[in-house]
Order: sequence, then structure tokens, then C-alpha cells
Amino acid sequence: HRAGARPVILVTAGGGGDGHFLMEAYLHAQAQSTMRGYHSVIVTGPLMPADQKAALRALAADRDDVELVDYTTNLVPSLEAAHLVVAMAGYNTSAEIIAARQRAILVPRAAPRMEQRIRAQLLTRLGVVRSIEPGPDLVRDLAALLPVAVSAPPPSAAAWASLDLNGAGRVAEQLLEITSDRREYAA
Repeated sequence: HRAGARPVILVTAGGGGDGHFLMEAYLHAQAQSTMRGYHSVIVTGPLMPADQKAALRALAADRDDVELVDYTTNLVPSLEAAHLVVAMAGYNTSAEIIAARQRAILVPRAAPRMEQRIRAQLLTRLGVVRSIEPGPDLVRDLAALLPVAVSAPPPSAAAWASLDLNGAGRVAEQLLEITSDRREYAA
């Protein structure tokens, strides 16, 4: 990265197939924002169409504080090193943010499914991320939230502790309960 000593804001949309809206909004928001001294690394993803990548490169052409990367085979070290992550709320990216206990702004896709929106809302309610609903005011909302998110302390240990990450154990308990109930019913 060309960040030098500047803190990094990592912007990612997983594979990138539907992330252009977020990256374009981020570039406009970051240009309007009052925050300075940050280096932005935008990972467009291998699935982003070439014309959309070209449009982002044109937006960032004269900016020495922005670096566009087509893809990385291992996003985790970049995510862990970032000061802030701006991402969609895909399952893998959200899981990596949680595992790294990283401060983040999630901007879920609006369609065709609601799973990203539900995930972003739940994680926001728990206090481990901030989120913005996509829409016509996304650039304005992102420009307002970026300086807040970079200057705020990271999520507290208590917030992270509120996440129940023992899903496999809970599923096993429920399966045992179901099978136990069936055995009792059959007897």
C-alpha cells in the first residue's frame, strides 16, 4: 500500500459484482468529508465489470490518498491493519470484521435479498458496527458518518461480548433436544 504512516480506510464489497454503488459513493463522500490524513484502499473485487472499475479509476485519478486494488487473495491482513472498514454486509466480510473486532461502516445491498440489511441492522443494534441504508442520500450520509467513525473509539469489549458466536453449539443442543423429545414420545 502507498499509505505510508497514514491510517488506512479499507473499502470492500467482497467479489465486487454489485459493489460499484458503494465505492462510487465512498469516493464522493470522502472528497466531501472534513477528515484528512487517511489513505483509502479500495478493493474492487474480481467480479466487478471492467467499465465500472474504469469509472472508479477515473474518479480517483488525481488522488494520492486513494489506491484501487483489483483483488486480493487474502483480505484478512488488510482488514486487520485498517483503521476503519467500509463494506457491504455480506456474510464473509461481516464474519471477518467480527473476527478482527474491527470498527466498520456497513452499507448493505438493498435487493434482491434482505439478508445483508438484517445483518447490518443486528450488528448495529449490538453496537459493534455502524451502518447506513443505501439510497439517494448515501453520499451525504457517508460523508457525515466517516469522520465520526474514524474518530470514535473502537467498539467496546462488552459490545463484542454480546455477540453469541456459539451457533454450532446451540444447533447441537437443539438437535439433541428434538431427538430426545422424539425418543420420549415413541416410548
